Amino acid sequence: MAGENWTRGDHPSDPAEGARDIGTPTQPSPTEPHSGVRSDDLRALLDTENDDARLVLQEGRVQLRTADAGEMTGAVTIISRASLRERLAGAPPDAQRLVDQAVELTTEIASLGA
Repeated sequence: MAGENWTRGDHPSDPAEGARDIGTPTQPSPTEPHSGVRSDDLRALLDTENDDARLVLQEGRVQLRTADAGEMTGAVTIISRASLRERLAGAPPDAQRLVDQAVELTTEIASLGA
């Protein structure tokens, strides 16, 4: 309202005492755990030289695994390298195709209740 006098911290738009603006959130790193498939996950899967590589969901996190990566107990395969290449019909994927595939795979994960 016009003419109102607010003390610092009392106005609804002021941050709470002790709070601070941390700025714009940054993009998550591809190496940090995450629960949805991202296009950079798919790019990493395609770029690996291991034909047995796959993306898995383990403990709610998407991870790139190879056959020699160790314990897979409790991991659910999201997609293998071969299956991804098949979905892309052998064409070199552009950024948009990878984004589209990432969205589809994330939707598939969500439909499983993971």
